[in-house]
Amino acid sequence: MPDKKHRVNVAIFKKLLKFGKRFSGGYINILYKKADDENSDYRFSVVVSKKIAKKAHNRNRIKRQVREIVKSFILDKNIHNLHFVVFLKQKNTFDKFSELKSLILKDLENFLTRL
Repeated sequence: MPDKKHRVNVAIFKKLLKFGKRFSGGYINILYKKADDENSDYRFSVVVSKKIAKKAHNRNRIKRQVREIVKSFILDKNIHNLHFVVFLKQKNTFDKFSELKSLILKDLENFLTRL
């Protein structure tokens, strides 16, 4: 789980909904906005709806996996000054973490090229 300073809080989430830009990939949608402060660090959250997984423990598991993928991507690419929320689009039918990781990383790479 990201540190508290790297999580999107309610105020930032509302700003993202109102002023944020949208990116749609194959497996994820991203709502993003550059941070107002030039020196601020990244902030992100992951949203998994009940359409994706009915049971809460399954949604939480998927969130933990996606958070770890996004966090490693951010640290590898040295991303700063960006706030975003990742929404999962499709059901997680993959048993292996590596399959999920490869698909989400492909979408994140496409997202980064469009920034």
